Amino acid sequence: MKPTKSKVYCYDAGRSKILFESEKKAGNFLKFNTDEILKTANHAPVRFYFCKVCNGWHVTSSAVVLNIPTHVDKVMDSFHEEEKNRAEWKEKMKDVRQSSTEMSLKLLEVIDKRIAEIQKKIENKAAAADIRMLIEDSLNDLASANNFVGHVKRKKILEIKLAELVNMV
Repeated sequence: MKPTKSKVYCYDAGRSKILFESEKKAGNFLKFNTDEILKTANHAPVRFYFCKVCNGWHVTSSAVVLNIPTHVDKVMDSFHEEEKNRAEWKEKMKDVRQSSTEMSLKLLEVIDKRIAEIQKKIENKAAAADIRMLIEDSLNDLASANNFVGHVKRKKILEIKLAELVNMV
């Protein structure tokens, strides 16, 4: 006879199913109830299987063993894929930050060299328009350099030097 108290809703199957605590209990159910169930219905359970979702044993009338991933397996696979993508994204962002840091350092070095060039032009009494253009280019480059740790102070120093050069022109 079919038990009625041990029915649970199986989220993997999407319906109520009988849940057995052990493989032995599911096997005994098949052994002692299959004939009686066949008398009242046109199908009866023929095998049992472990359900990861319910963490117990179910019986089924399907003789074919399908190795279809459960809904939980699909969700977990999706979760692991998302974690992998997130880790890859973090690694890419780390590379981008490193590259951006290197570019900012190079830009600050270029500005340093330009300041030296501007100072020489001022000493050699070069055309004020040329000097102002170099100062303006340097200020624009300085504004585009990112504020990374250690760069802020250096940027501020370069900004002060350029401001002093503007006053000298």
